[in-house]
Amino acid sequence: MATVNIPQKLVRDAIDIANEQFSARRIRVENEFKLPMTGDEIYDLTFGRWYNGMMSMPTEFFHWSSELTLSGVGNQSCNLILLLSAKKPFPSNFPDQPTFRRMPMCGQPSRIRLSSDDQWQSLEDALRTKAMALVEIESQRQTFTDTLRTLLSKHTTLASALKEWPPLWDYLSDEIKQRHSAPTVRNKKVVTDAGPKPEVNTATLTALATLNKITL
Repeated sequence: MATVNIPQKLVRDAIDIANEQFSARRIRVENEFKLPMTGDEIYDLTFGRWYNGMMSMPTEFFHWSSELTLSGVGNQSCNLILLLSAKKPFPSNFPDQPTFRRMPMCGQPSRIRLSSDDQWQSLEDALRTKAMALVEIESQRQTFTDTLRTLLSKHTTLASALKEWPPLWDYLSDEIKQRHSAPTVRNKKVVTDAGPKPEVNTATLTALATLNKITL
């Protein structure tokens, strides 16, 4: 194999490839997330008992929408757009009267935030589980990229870095792979010992790289 010095561009490209893998995992968590309640169920529990009251009011006090935007439940924030089976009325500027003071207000585009209570506990738990999964992925991403940087910084050649951690090959750009695979003849250089090299936990790199592959 050819001997390729480790330039900063190679390091950046390797980190970018790793970040793309972790981003794909985050997107998958987002796409596969499902609330335990539908938009219609949330609407009925939130505004259902006020429906007749809204229908008796002038139209300027509410608006119609086929979507409900949930901005959070309790201390769990989100930004989920839930489809409704049909357009439904949402209060937006009801008069300050005792009859309507307990009604949850919302503005365009039909955005609401639910309180933390037993009625919405399943929603809050689901959002918390999702948030924890995303935090864990971010923690793993940071660990992986920091360890990968350490690995690349301790080697003067790509060949030696690959010898210590062969899966590094998967984090190289196509251009670098082609250059590294091509036979070449170079004068042997004398490398000055820069002192002790940092320890690299290649087992952690391997575990996280494998996890990325099986969860994509």
